[in-house]
Amino acid sequence: MSLSPSIPHGMVRFTVIEEALSLLHSDPVRAEALCSAPEALPAHVRSSAALISADAAIKQGELDRAAAHLSGIGEVLGSGCPLWARLRRVRGQLALMRGDPGAALTDLHAAAEEARLYGDALTQGEALNLVAQVQHGRGNSQDALVTLREAQALFAQCGDVAAEIRAMCNQAQTLLAVGRTAEAVDLMHAALKLLGQSSTPLASELYVQSTLGLLHEQLARPAEAVGHFRRARDVAQQLGNHGAAATMALNAGEMARHLGHLEDAQDLLGHAVDTARSLRMERVLCGALCSLGAVFSELGRFEEAETLLSEGQVLSATVDSVDAALDAMLGRGRNRVRQGHMRAAATILYGALRLARQRQRSQVALDAHLLLAQASERQRPRVAVRHLNAARALEAELRSRALDEQARELTQEARLGSAQVEASHERQLRQVSEKARRQAEATVHEQMRALERGRLYDSLTSLPNRTLLNALLSKAAQGGAALMVVVIDLDRFGQINEVFGHAAGDAVLREVARRLQAAILARDTLGRLSSDEFGVVLTGPFTAAEVQRRLRWLQAAFDQEFAVAGRQVVVRAAFGAALYPDHGADAESLLRAAHSALADAREAAGPVVYSGPVSDRAVSLSVDSALSRALVRGEFSLHFQPLVSSGTREVVSAETLLRWEHPVLGRRSPAEFIPLLERSGDITAVGEWVLREACQAAVAWGGTRVAVNLSARQFVHGDLAGRVARVLYDSGLPGEQLELEITESLMMQSPERAASMLRTLRSTGVRVMLDDFGTGFSNLSYLHSFPLDGLKLDRSFVEAMGGGGRGGAIVSAVVGMASALGLDLVAEGVETEEQWAALRALGVPVLQGYLFGKPAPGWSPEVYRASLPEL
Repeated sequence: MSLSPSIPHGMVRFTVIEEALSLLHSDPVRAEALCSAPEALPAHVRSSAALISADAAIKQGELDRAAAHLSGIGEVLGSGCPLWARLRRVRGQLALMRGDPGAALTDLHAAAEEARLYGDALTQGEALNLVAQVQHGRGNSQDALVTLREAQALFAQCGDVAAEIRAMCNQAQTLLAVGRTAEAVDLMHAALKLLGQSSTPLASELYVQSTLGLLHEQLARPAEAVGHFRRARDVAQQLGNHGAAATMALNAGEMARHLGHLEDAQDLLGHAVDTARSLRMERVLCGALCSLGAVFSELGRFEEAETLLSEGQVLSATVDSVDAALDAMLGRGRNRVRQGHMRAAATILYGALRLARQRQRSQVALDAHLLLAQASERQRPRVAVRHLNAARALEAELRSRALDEQARELTQEARLGSAQVEASHERQLRQVSEKARRQAEATVHEQMRALERGRLYDSLTSLPNRTLLNALLSKAAQGGAALMVVVIDLDRFGQINEVFGHAAGDAVLREVARRLQAAILARDTLGRLSSDEFGVVLTGPFTAAEVQRRLRWLQAAFDQEFAVAGRQVVVRAAFGAALYPDHGADAESLLRAAHSALADAREAAGPVVYSGPVSDRAVSLSVDSALSRALVRGEFSLHFQPLVSSGTREVVSAETLLRWEHPVLGRRSPAEFIPLLERSGDITAVGEWVLREACQAAVAWGGTRVAVNLSARQFVHGDLAGRVARVLYDSGLPGEQLELEITESLMMQSPERAASMLRTLRSTGVRVMLDDFGTGFSNLSYLHSFPLDGLKLDRSFVEAMGGGGRGGAIVSAVVGMASALGLDLVAEGVETEEQWAALRALGVPVLQGYLFGKPAPGWSPEVYRASLPEL
């Protein structure tokens, strides 16, 4: 707050007052100390000193001390004084921080009006900035944005860059809360450009870092968000702003919780609770209570969690915060679900759902539906299905909303990162000579260009990467033009890397990119989707003949041999194509269709165009509809396949496999219906049914383990460890008799969270196996760090053992690695006596495959032993 522009005519400008004003934002502790003895000042400036002291105390989070400074000022000033607007503004901020938004609004509106009458644009803007906080907290986010834009204009009129940055950051935070991410990125880009011009750079950095943390949180980058929040907390502590430090500890703790770093989150949130309680910062206290309660719930400390979350819900009404109330209600509902108190959970969650609908919080409504489905599935399965369908509709709505901004967001993210690089060099640029400045500016701009390309382009081929190609495809599809998407997969490309080295492999990929680029038109787009997979978006119109002609152009790129390390090598590729709008209405469905065609193309002699939805659309729609009701109608069943000791052929465990048979559509392949369950979100409910049924079956197996595959949605949604623990308790199966199988790609989606989740699962006694090892990332450093019990070697390695290849050497190497890491090893896909003998000789301890038994219903170890032939 700056008092200088409106000091009444004739007031003496004392050096101590001016110095305190200059330090108010950058060093509030020092500013308060300078004004700590107003009785030593002339009477006509004591009110100014007391106001500065109160404002400085608020910035430190010392609310009681701020109230003491304010006491009596109003009587000294009287009405009609220009300082009256500033007094009302400080009183309003104090009331807001104490959780009394009604009293805050009364003072803040009065402050804004009086400041307008006296021409004090700065105080008017500061008051409006705080009014917007109350509006947003009450769910009136659109009104808050209008108010913040007015405040920003007033700050710009005053030339106060630091205040303008604060208003811009507040706007960005409000936009993020209502899902308008691209606009928030635009604002932060502009704020970062202004950062070097701020008269109080440290205080401005606090606002910028905290908002960047929120932005990265919205972009699902919790690790980056934690870094920004921690930096903001450190800056707040340097400024002596204990209240802001508590707020940033709250934010950092919340992100640590999402990353699965529960101990770190508990420390950060505990500090936030203690500080906010001591400073009587009820709004911060409310958020910290809800977050810490969620941590305790994840740790299984349910009673402590309920106490904290209930206090947070009560406090949310006091501070008039819709979002805090919803956080508390969802937290309490989730905590009751984890305890198995489903009826109590449903009562709380229905209240959260009603409030979320009223205040247009779609994501919260989605979460509430998912929790209600979980709470209802055992006693009221039809209700559970209704909630799952509602959640699916909301998810589609949110996805559609996000798709509209996706391409723009990608570009703006790159600009944001570039602006961060530029801002970090700004101070250095001002301190060097003009010649050095030009050189440094050139370096910064080059870094900016590199950053923009690095986010959206493949570094090896300079083609658009998967993210950018997907966004460009989405934009093209929205335009309604005829499109053909072609996915190109290089055949056995890994052998080139193995034989000639990765440098030679990189050279081949660059040459493939060059040839494909030459085979398409200027209006078409080529991108690199993964290590050996390319994608092309071709523009039409397309007749049947034109489709084949364009595919032949692409195929011709591989007619000539490739020069690899001085030798001529034939490189083959498979081509899968899909047409818009015949095979998909959006980027996701088009790419899925093209990949489906690619799978057929690997067995065909040439390119394959997807035909499923065109030739069998009625059946496809029927399958989708029937699948959504299959669980309720009892159409699913479980089959089990044994895993046996390679030496004795004794059964070790059995893998659970899901089967579906519809009374009209007949038996459907898991390759068909599992992806549909994943896409619809129904896999979560079905997966838990599989887990529960498998555990109940294994109870009668006399100690033989049962293995259950986890889907990606099961792994990332809800409290997986809590659900597993409840199923074990309900079924009576000991934890050590359950194996959960996960894939490498699932772990790589969020390695830190996956490691934390696996540790929690294993604490229940459950074993965790890595399925399809060797087909995904195969990153040994990650493998070493994940808490696993064993590996399942993919069947492709078993198949490669014949014909004099190097399959046997690879299997031998994996056996040695697994032994060194203390991991069990299973080989899948064993179908012949020769494979059995070879794997046994290599030391693979456990085998699985048709040689030992096909998946069958009603399986048990006794049935298996009775079926064994004479050896």
